[in-house]
Amino acid sequence: MWVVLGLVGSVISYLLAGLVMPLLFLAPWKYPKDETLIAMFHQKRPELEQLRIMFENDTAPRFSQPEFISVEKTPGKLIKAIAARGVLVPEAPTQIDSLNRLLSGSSLHDKFSDIHVPKDAEPLLAQVSSLSEGERIKLNRLILQAVVPQECPKPGSKLQGVYDSSALGRWLGGAPTQYPENLDLIGVPKERIKQYQVLLRSIRYRSANIEGSRRGISITVYVVGLSIGGATSKGYVYRRSPPDTKEITPTLDNKKPKNRATFYRHLEGNWYLFLRID
Repeated sequence: MWVVLGLVGSVISYLLAGLVMPLLFLAPWKYPKDETLIAMFHQKRPELEQLRIMFENDTAPRFSQPEFISVEKTPGKLIKAIAARGVLVPEAPTQIDSLNRLLSGSSLHDKFSDIHVPKDAEPLLAQVSSLSEGERIKLNRLILQAVVPQECPKPGSKLQGVYDSSALGRWLGGAPTQYPENLDLIGVPKERIKQYQVLLRSIRYRSANIEGSRRGISITVYVVGLSIGGATSKGYVYRRSPPDTKEITPTLDNKKPKNRATFYRHLEGNWYLFLRID
């Protein structure tokens, strides 16, 4: 009997997910006005900053043993290559720890001469005096990859996003809570993901997620629609460099482009409101 009830419950959930959710997503709900999200930005600024710093730290490209998978690339050879360029690696219990202490230290840019600065490092160098630890690690890893490319491996898999749907979406068993789904692969404990979700729910307008890209960190607080039929999302983004001037607008309200587009409205410092239409 219990097996039958369980199967019935699964069928009902499946039908709700397949029939009700598309109707909800396709409903003609309007995204929140700028002033609503601006007021929430000032009210929830500490939570937004905490999310940003957590994400920068958890996505920082620290060295890990699985990255050194070839004979040519080993922690010892990388340390020797760095020392050959005149930079000493701090002592630590393990060679991996030593390399990560180097990444966490001050900017390596001035310690190496005649290096070609990678394009991804330029926005970080422009704000080198105010970088968070996660940003500093990313900058130094990029510099090491440019200085000793033969010995420095490319970063392995890192956390790319954490997602928290609405209460109905969670009840229906929506999308994964983080990407990649394998926490062991990205080295982030389950308890940490729960911390993200608590913070995301505290700022959620309808749903909430945090994602990273080479341009910055976006915190979406509203999304409606389906990717196959066009989706609209709105939220906050911390940009490492300003958007193109053509993308900046004094208001995001009533924007209805025919093609895919992203628009920004400046808030404070590196923070912007964004409106993305896919």
